[in-house]
Amino acid sequence: MSKPKPAFYAVLIIFILCFLYGLSRLFGFAFESGELYPPYSTLRTDPLGSKAFYESLNRIQSLEVFRNYASFSKLPEGQNTALVFLGLAHDDLENWPKSLVKSLDRFIQEGGRLVLAFAPQQGFSPDPDEDSEEEKKTQAKEEQEKKSWKEDGKKECSDEDCVTISLADHWGLEVQFAEESKPGEEVQALRSNKSQLPSRISWHTVLFFDKIDKPWKVIYTARNKPVIIEKAYGRGSIMIAADSYLFSNEALRKERSPELLLWFMGPRSKLIFDETHFGIAKSEGVATLVRRFRMQWFIVGFLFMAGLFIWKQMTPLVPPQSRTTHPEFANIAQGRDYTSGLIGLLKSHIPVQTVLYACFQEWAKSRESQQKAGQEKIAEIETLIRSQAIKSKDIDPIRGYQAIHKILSQRRKS
Repeated sequence: MSKPKPAFYAVLIIFILCFLYGLSRLFGFAFESGELYPPYSTLRTDPLGSKAFYESLNRIQSLEVFRNYASFSKLPEGQNTALVFLGLAHDDLENWPKSLVKSLDRFIQEGGRLVLAFAPQQGFSPDPDEDSEEEKKTQAKEEQEKKSWKEDGKKECSDEDCVTISLADHWGLEVQFAEESKPGEEVQALRSNKSQLPSRISWHTVLFFDKIDKPWKVIYTARNKPVIIEKAYGRGSIMIAADSYLFSNEALRKERSPELLLWFMGPRSKLIFDETHFGIAKSEGVATLVRRFRMQWFIVGFLFMAGLFIWKQMTPLVPPQSRTTHPEFANIAQGRDYTSGLIGLLKSHIPVQTVLYACFQEWAKSRESQQKAGQEKIAEIETLIRSQAIKSKDIDPIRGYQAIHKILSQRRKS
């Protein structure tokens, strides 16, 4: 069976490289469009994302805008900082670790601004008993991914701090569901006070806030239900909106409300948009370390050398010479065993005249020779070898070996 030609391997390598390039571009397009990210993520560029709002703020020179991918075990200082959560589920205010709630309280009381906005939802809260098994599994998986960020507050807490509490109860409010709007009905949120904010904005959710404590101020209502509320807390404040649509790319294109968006952020110079509640987090792996220490070219060189090694193993760099064009190599043996190799080594290093004496010296050193032959026979053999060495021209190792064998045989017979 003939070996594949080098051109075959070259075409195969080119095909593999093109396939990997196309696969990387496919993933690149998916990440650039943002379809792989959850709705209202600042990494998503389609109408459901909020990247346009993030980028708009990032272009303002007086603002520092960041995305948060790290654990919430250590929150930044609250002074002059706003922490923003977009696209929250209706029950994301439940089951918060006590240690994380304390960190949030400290952040706000130091002068921080906490902005919470829920994802739009239509219809009443579904009855868990009516869901199918497949829907339950899907919902459980999504909840696990979205709420895994809360577990960061539990990892380093003591037994006392691992107790979970409800942020809604802690801050004095409830998240409720209103009746679903009729088909074709446009719901609008109306301003509740005489401020410089827009008098009305479109509303796209049935969520509203109920049983709110007195410190809360109602900013907007929809169907006479509070939907945007504000509360002063220490030197900071808490802003909660039942709808994240006004932060979306679609809203900024069709019905932007810049005054309202800037009011949410407040007079803060540092804005942090959280992504961990979407299940988006960064962990330092090998690729991160390679980029940090600028070892990309080292990896490229290593892969290049590995490719050359594999290529050399598949196809020799020097083509084999044909025996038909070089008849002098036609009789070269294809292989040799260890005995023939040892004989060749002896021939190349020990002269014929001394090979018998060299073998005798090695044999005489062994204990077996002392026991079987004895000193007299050893001396007789040595005399025989020396006598042949004097006649170096006529020396014959084979005849000498036969003579030694005869001496030893006579001793055995006797």
